[in-house]
Amino acid sequence: FVLHGAVAPLQGVGPEDLRLDRLKGLVVRQQVQEVIISTNLTVEGNATAVYIATLLKPLNIHISRPACGLPVGADFEYMDPVTIEKSINGRCKL
Repeated sequence: FVLHGAVAPLQGVGPEDLRLDRLKGLVVRQQVQEVIISTNLTVEGNATAVYIATLLKPLNIHISRPACGLPVGADFEYMDPVTIEKSINGRCKL
């Protein structure tokens, strides 16, 4: 399902503009067990992801986002603190 945007109140885009009712209906009709929310890693993208997760939570399905953090080959010297924090919070055991 493609949202074609993100919640952006300053640009006049609200949740009702993203067809989220159609997404929820699709999840119910297709008996979807998991939704992976892949929005941009921006304030608007994060707000949209949280909104969608809140909308779908009552359906008792697995809701997740792809991991984010350091790209392969990245040098810590050039990483911003938020990226480093996200990579540490999303770390996995070896």
